Parts: sequence; structure tokens; C-alpha cells
Amino acid sequence: MVSIHTTAYQDMISLLKKHREVLDLSQRELAKQLGVSQSYISKVESCELRLDIIDYCNYAASLSIDPELVLNMIKNHILYYRK
Repeated sequence: MVSIHTTAYQDMISLLKKHREVLDLSQRELAKQLGVSQSYISKVESCELRLDIIDYCNYAASLSIDPELVLNMIKNHILYYRK
């Protein structure tokens, strides 16, 4: 069931990307904060690469997002679609 193609995962990545853009932070700047390449950020944001939980928490923290807020959004999304 690990997939980058689920709606919940794509919604999570979309939220992270939009928040980065609202902060007026380039992919290159975020990559520097995370100690990764700009292409890594690009692949995450285009859902070519899946974040694990540790990478997700670091990514969210770099954007000043409480990781729990997004995880609750995903949980609610999953519960909604199970009905």
C-alpha cells in the first residue's frame, strides 16, 4: 500500500509545496536548509520520490509547520474515503 499516487499523499505534498511558496522560499533555499539537493526537493514536490516519516518531519520543520497538523489532515482524509 506504499504509494506516491494516493490522493492523501499528493494532498500532503501539495500542502507542503504551497506553504514553501507562501514563505517565498525557493526549492534551492529549502534544499540548503535540509542539506539535500534542489533536485531532491523537485522530486518530492512532483511526487517522484516518497518522504519517509523522519524526512517528512524535517521537511515540515524547515517550513515551520507542525507535522501533527498535516498528519491529522491525512488521517481525516483516509477516514473520509473509507466510508
